[in-house]
Amino acid sequence: FLPLLEILPNGDKKNKETKSSSALLYYLKGDSYDWLDFHELFHFADNMTSYQALPDTPKKFLMNVPVTWDETRYLAGLPGKFVVIGRRKGNQWYIGGINGQDTVQDVTFDLPGSKIPSSIQVITDGPQPDAFATRVVEIKGKNVKLSIEGKGGFVTNTAE
Repeated sequence: FLPLLEILPNGDKKNKETKSSSALLYYLKGDSYDWLDFHELFHFADNMTSYQALPDTPKKFLMNVPVTWDETRYLAGLPGKFVVIGRRKGNQWYIGGINGQDTVQDVTFDLPGSKIPSSIQVITDGPQPDAFATRVVEIKGKNVKLSIEGKGGFVTNTAE
């Protein structure tokens, strides 16, 4: 992941996204979404200590994300605002979303696939910019409703 940077008037650089969206955004990349990065090498692009310092839940998620996919689907989004992408490996879907705005974005999307769980565990932004939060979201039919913090993101999967 090549971080999105903002150059401040004094020349300093500042990350524009939260730590969770930065750490989890790489999952969205791939040959179908070159606009998120300018190469097709799928990799972690931070130093090892950054990933070792992650809380257990996001660390476990990243360790188990497949490196190849059977299918990729657009689930929701608006250009310049937000995007939610689903990727399938076997019968399991991995879903991630990012918010490109400074304000909270409410999103609604349908879970793909035929086996819909009654709830999903969502990893998202915590109360501080460098924190993560994990919560369980109940599913009604196939419909998922989430709020994504400004410049934040989320990931989840449909665990088998």
